[in-house]
Amino acid sequence: MIPYILESNKRYELSDCISCVVTEERNGKYEVKMVYDVSGNNSDAIEMWRRLFAKANEDDDDQEFIIYRITKTINGRMTIYGEHISYMMSYEPVHAFTITGDAASIAEEAQDKARIINAVITYFNFSTDIGNTKTFTLDHPKTLRNILMGEEGSILQKFQGEWKFDNRNATLMQSRGSVTDVTIMYGKNITDITYDDSIASVYDAVYPYWFSEVEGVDTLVSLNSIVYIDNTSSFPYNPAMPLDLTSEFSDPPTDAQLRSAAESYIANNGVGTPDISINVNFVPLWQVKGLEYLRQLEKVSLCDTVSVIVPHLNIATNAKVVETQYNVLKERYDSIKIGTVKKNFVGKISGDLNNIRSVVDQLKRMR
Repeated sequence: MIPYILESNKRYELSDCISCVVTEERNGKYEVKMVYDVSGNNSDAIEMWRRLFAKANEDDDDQEFIIYRITKTINGRMTIYGEHISYMMSYEPVHAFTITGDAASIAEEAQDKARIINAVITYFNFSTDIGNTKTFTLDHPKTLRNILMGEEGSILQKFQGEWKFDNRNATLMQSRGSVTDVTIMYGKNITDITYDDSIASVYDAVYPYWFSEVEGVDTLVSLNSIVYIDNTSSFPYNPAMPLDLTSEFSDPPTDAQLRSAAESYIANNGVGTPDISINVNFVPLWQVKGLEYLRQLEKVSLCDTVSVIVPHLNIATNAKVVETQYNVLKERYDSIKIGTVKKNFVGKISGDLNNIRSVVDQLKRMR
């Protein structure tokens, strides 16, 4: 597709675009980077804060990006950087509030409590497929986007899941992608892989507490003991982490409530498991000329789960697609990255390896 700018209901086609790539990360970065001829068609329409539209993946409609940076070089090229329209929520401070509800209703309340500086944020629609409800307390101002997906006390931290931003629709999904039968395998489609295993920040127990200060009176609720993970016997040492659960309760919790919340935190946040990072770059075979017939067998999207097999590194595990780089002009992915797995890692090649190899052999014969 050809990227374009919309301004005052007028469309400016950017037909002299040299390159345009949209990068989207799982629960993270969502930006476009475009290189354009300074004297190209409609180049004078490229200005800061304008709305740039480009396709971000194979499935969704054209996405809206806000231009925030423009650089120009002596060779007559300009580089344009844009943030997804959802980043506008980063510029809206939200007043303190408390509400009990699902992720969507909490986000809607936060939007309602925003100090509306940019009217565009009133047009965001929130939804979720996560059915449970929680009490959410914002005790000091934060931006709307930080409330959605900040590191501490955010909707994402409380409910887990994966955010999907489709223009002005924001959906927190229990699992944005699907578990596929796609195998990323050495000798088949892997172009590069880096494996990193660390226990630098691994704990086998938490020490939960709740704290409140009202009119100079401090109230602290904590347990007389720490809460261990199930397989603590496998740890030669017993590192424990202080766990602040203040935001989980509006009133002082009982010991039983505090312990239950700590156990839920352990279960939902992979406490006790090493940080495994597998960064894999691979060739999307369904986009290779002559292999289009593999589309239904091999196609993956952001947040999909795939199998990664590299026998000589003793790697055989499932991992998520965590980043895509979509080439807008070629309408295909330049890069698909798999990584950041935090779970019990399987370092043993199973008997399924032979089955997978036979499937690969069959596909080769089909070419």
